[in-house]
Amino acid sequence: MKKSFYIPLIGFFFLFSSSFTSKPASKVIGGIGGQAIYDSIAQRFMIKSLELNNYLKANSLRPGDLILEIDKVPIHKMNYGSVLSLVQGEVGTPMSLKVIRYNGIEKYYEIKRIRVTLDMNPTWWSVPDYKYYSILDGLNYAIKELKVNGKNSMDLSSKIPNKSDRIFCNFNLRGAYESMYKKNETGKFYYSATFVQTDDRAKAEGMYLYLNYQLKPLNIQFVKLKRTESIQTDTKTITYKVDEFSDIILSKMTVQLKLLKEYDAAENKNLWKVVLEAKLN
Repeated sequence: MKKSFYIPLIGFFFLFSSSFTSKPASKVIGGIGGQAIYDSIAQRFMIKSLELNNYLKANSLRPGDLILEIDKVPIHKMNYGSVLSLVQGEVGTPMSLKVIRYNGIEKYYEIKRIRVTLDMNPTWWSVPDYKYYSILDGLNYAIKELKVNGKNSMDLSSKIPNKSDRIFCNFNLRGAYESMYKKNETGKFYYSATFVQTDDRAKAEGMYLYLNYQLKPLNIQFVKLKRTESIQTDTKTITYKVDEFSDIILSKMTVQLKLLKEYDAAENKNLWKVVLEAKLN
């Protein structure tokens, strides 16, 4: 199970005030402008959320980014104090960051230090504090919650401000970088987990085959499923539909594993992605 913990300083990591520095009080001290946690599995600092007004561009830092370097200094083996000394500085001064994104792509950014407050308005895609499940356990859990509520599980999710069509879950499937409930064109919610997004088709197909193998013993209470696979040029889809049921709520349930190619605005190119979805149509 993936573990993470918060840096035990007020406002979390990267929210700095002059009380944390010996620099002259006349200087306004800042940092990246957000929150971060230390990911004990990756053994790196991971950006958790960012100040809303400064990071809404497609080509910018994102929550979930793992920090590799600050001002070209590798921070892999640094302690908190050493990282803090690199990040902290006068607002407006330049800083460079090298990060690695969920899709394995390394990104390099030149930014200026930002001053934020403890009541910062974080970006809507703030990384949730996930509980991690195996593929089968997590999928069954997602279906259970869809069934219980009919739309989504509000006690296990938090609404995204001004984003009524997407609701983050506080659980994730192991290996997925995104886990959320989404709203379809008819207004019904469904569960979606995205596992990979890459320009390497072989990598995406490897993940697709791995998940296909994990899903073969798929068993859901009160239903018998029928499995079919559709293969097209840039899309592969494995679909599980209900063949027999004893619970009417699950009679129109569909589970799909998809390998597809889509345009990614942040990378400005088409990328392969693997998505697992559960719907109660």
